Amino acid sequence: MPPYTAISCSFDKRDRHGLVRTFYDTFFGPDVRFNGVLAWGCDADLTLDQIVEWNQAKLDADFILGFDQHVSHNYRQIRLAVEPFSECRLILSNWESRLAFDCIVPEHETTPHNADALERACRRIWAQLQQFPLAL
Repeated sequence: MPPYTAISCSFDKRDRHGLVRTFYDTFFGPDVRFNGVLAWGCDADLTLDQIVEWNQAKLDADFILGFDQHVSHNYRQIRLAVEPFSECRLILSNWESRLAFDCIVPEHETTPHNADALERACRRIWAQLQQFPLAL
């Protein structure tokens, strides 16, 4: 796997109710758009609503993928269209002590001058999701 630049937003597990839809709706914007699901253990034609429903149900059940479980049981990764990146993904993870949404882009494509869209998405999260305490 190539190296990626990652932006991580972590939340307290107690605040997971409705978090998936709220996070996605806030992170997306005119320059960060839904571009499908990463078809890794799931149907390539899943809609955003189907992904939200799947991911929220898994989160509500406090699902953590085991080492011997197939990837098809895991949270669905979202592909995003973000210029100028050839690839951008949003990955939801549930850990023992926190929840995390990680946005990844290819490291070799990232410069201090081309990450404006991702910075704006992070600022939207920071400004609008204050009701969800960040995990420390």
